[in-house]
Amino acid sequence: MAQEKVEEKKIEMEYRLLGGTGLKVSVMGFGTMTFVEENNAIELLEICRKYGVNFYDNAEMYGEPSGNAEIIFGKALKKLQQKDPELWRRSDLVITTKLFFFDGTGKQKAGSFLNYAQNEIGLSRKHLMEGINASLKRLQLDYVDVLFAHRFDPVTPMEEIVRGFTDIIRAGKAFYWGTSMWTSQKITEAYWVAKVNNLIPPVVEQPIYNMLARDIVEIEYSPLYEQPYGIGTTIWSPLDTGVLTGKYNKDIPKESRLDRFAFIKNRYEKTLSAKIEKVERLTKYAHDKFDTSVAALAIAWVVKNRNVSVCLLGATKPAQLEENLKSLEIAVKLTKQDMEDIEKLLENKPVHDQMRQIDGRYVVKKI
Repeated sequence: MAQEKVEEKKIEMEYRLLGGTGLKVSVMGFGTMTFVEENNAIELLEICRKYGVNFYDNAEMYGEPSGNAEIIFGKALKKLQQKDPELWRRSDLVITTKLFFFDGTGKQKAGSFLNYAQNEIGLSRKHLMEGINASLKRLQLDYVDVLFAHRFDPVTPMEEIVRGFTDIIRAGKAFYWGTSMWTSQKITEAYWVAKVNNLIPPVVEQPIYNMLARDIVEIEYSPLYEQPYGIGTTIWSPLDTGVLTGKYNKDIPKESRLDRFAFIKNRYEKTLSAKIEKVERLTKYAHDKFDTSVAALAIAWVVKNRNVSVCLLGATKPAQLEENLKSLEIAVKLTKQDMEDIEKLLENKPVHDQMRQIDGRYVVKKI
């Protein structure tokens, strides 16, 4: 008797609300930072859509020269929409971009942000207005769904920042706005500046978050997930710049991020060995318990956090992207006991500080 062919089980994408909004986003999204070539971009985007990804993250600074990633994404999207208009209908996609760093011309001078023309960086009303128009032109879009402040601008007054994003939304060039790598204090300040002045507050933050970088998402932002703020998160670097793939366990491979970018290598110099010890323990656990890679386990662990609206993936190779997307299978399998076992391997659970009065003085104690 001929053996019956068994169809591969389809992975069901999970969709979550973006913070306190009604916008539904795939729990796994795709970041275009690594786009360098149109055909590769099309292949990667097709894989994402096959798995149900609807969230695509851009920025005015992405690409070489800056802005080129948006151009590639825009061209790729047009071709995909021509190929399959139903699958790639704009009304079902959530496309974002971020403003702050560059004007998109790629005219970097002397390799320093400080050497850009003075008004082509930051969150001034001028740069926000010119920046969104330039991004939409590169993306070949009439609007983006979410517009992020890529970093906090300490020079521009908060009211000007909030008013600038509000005006962009009211002009129909974005539907929501958010922040990236802002402190909780600045996010709450933006919220109340918006409320007091009848403006639109931010609804989402884009922070770094992974097994080895937890404090900001799990502690600092914890009050922001509740009302009245209702902040969502679209987290980046779930693999800690590749450390959680295990590729740095022996040495630093040529052309890896730590090899190519000195500032990243310097940032990890003092902590890399301690991180690798944890990665080795996690690698064994992932293999023995789930017969999977440490990378898949790390992404699944991030997805288990219900305060994560979107886990942003970045890949240049189709096989790598497929493996990362299949982490959804592991996320479904992770039990409460598994999460406790992983916690013991990580040994880095963040703890809240509590003010306790001792001898008439307030001191900070860990609990």
